[in-house]
Amino acid sequence: MMKNLALVLLHLVIFLIGSSSSYPSKPCPPDNFDRVNVTFEDIRRTSSFGLDLFKKIKTRVPGKNMFFSSYSIWNALAIAYFGAEGKTLDELQNVLRLGKKDKGYKTKKLLSAELSKNVGVELDEVNRAYIADSLVLEKCFRSGGFYDVYQVDFSDPAKLAREINGLVSNTTRGLITEIVRPEILRGAPFFLANAIYFKGSWQEPFSEYLTQPREFFCSPGVACGEVQMMDQDSWYNYGNDTHLGAEVLELPYLNSSISMLLFLPWEGSVTVDDVVDRLDLTALDAAIRGLEDQRVRVFLPKFKMEQTLDRELQKALEELGIIDYFSTNANLSAFSKSLDVDGHNIIHTAVVEVNEKGTEAAAATVIFAFRTSPPRVTFNRPFVFLILDKNLGLPLFSGIYRSPPA
Repeated sequence: MMKNLALVLLHLVIFLIGSSSSYPSKPCPPDNFDRVNVTFEDIRRTSSFGLDLFKKIKTRVPGKNMFFSSYSIWNALAIAYFGAEGKTLDELQNVLRLGKKDKGYKTKKLLSAELSKNVGVELDEVNRAYIADSLVLEKCFRSGGFYDVYQVDFSDPAKLAREINGLVSNTTRGLITEIVRPEILRGAPFFLANAIYFKGSWQEPFSEYLTQPREFFCSPGVACGEVQMMDQDSWYNYGNDTHLGAEVLELPYLNSSISMLLFLPWEGSVTVDDVVDRLDLTALDAAIRGLEDQRVRVFLPKFKMEQTLDRELQKALEELGIIDYFSTNANLSAFSKSLDVDGHNIIHTAVVEVNEKGTEAAAATVIFAFRTSPPRVTFNRPFVFLILDKNLGLPLFSGIYRSPPA
């Protein structure tokens, strides 16, 4: 009897062990690559993020020149999306126009593949996540995982800053040499970085001999300075868009599907702010469809711009709906169950130069976590103290504490 009971219990234990070991582990995003359906429209939908962000940032830097790379920002946040869970994931998924992670992964891959078809331009990018080596990574992000995740020693912020700045400088061909300083990495257990570089030659280069100084008008009839104005007489895709209230001109880059699309508001009735406010994916498609191949004489300023966005960029993203990520509630447990942070900061730098030959542009985006632990001050050695009136700066009593009283 006892022997038979023991055999039954043994078989039951074996059954339970076998059953528990057969439970499938949670799949990683690439695992369903061939089974997930992603259409070209799914890929294009991500463009809405950039147009929406354009509107939000415009309101944060009113009346000023501005230049940024929504694609760089999207990529940096996409890394966070893959490591997020819960409400944090829901918000990132919605704002970035991505579905569930397996679909988001395929969308990201196909988007990069589509851009790589532009062989006539130089286009380079890098995406990387840095996580403290004291944390245990989840399966999908361990060595050989689907994303570039590096576990590093955050106790040497100077060394880590050099590595990140070197990565950004190499990717951007030296256009951006510093994106982080050591002090912002101190105590940060988590860091995301994206860098992107673009260089394209005009399909129809401007002649340097025709470039000359011309007045630039900041408002109708009011000149506000001179610019080096390039001059070109050629055939371009051109049109007038009644919805945007602007002339639209396409300047294509050689051997690629990438172009510079320029919008010149109708003078006296429409402003650049109006054009940006009216610009969405539907309006952009309509504007492009309305272009016709015409002979046009183009006057375009040579220019170089550089801009850094931080606090205003975070506010713009929060207005779009990414709130949880920048709060103490941020859930990045898909990276590591032990990744506990109090919030995130974001920094974005972008540069562009437009001249007779073409365009060179670069951008870098970094997102770093922080912990708000209070500083420790221990008065366990001789110290000075004053009792003073702060408004007057008048010491009423002064003292030095050198040792405990006898």
